[in-house]
Amino acid sequence: MNCPKCGKELEKGWINSAREVIYTRKLKKMFIEPSKIGDISLTTHNMTGPRCEAYVCRDCHWVIVPYEEEDA
Repeated sequence: MNCPKCGKELEKGWINSAREVIYTRKLKKMFIEPSKIGDISLTTHNMTGPRCEAYVCRDCHWVIVPYEEEDA
């Protein structure tokens, strides 16, 4: 995969966390399960060791995280 900003090859790795990592449009002051429309859980294995695949461009300081849609 290449960086969308500079075009160089991205470095593949992982994001590890103690808690589920969520993308949301509004800043939340405390941990809340994703329940709002538009919130996206980026991590899997959330009960045993939240993690997600990620790609980094060290030149542009971008991290790209692919995710899968959950079944509705």
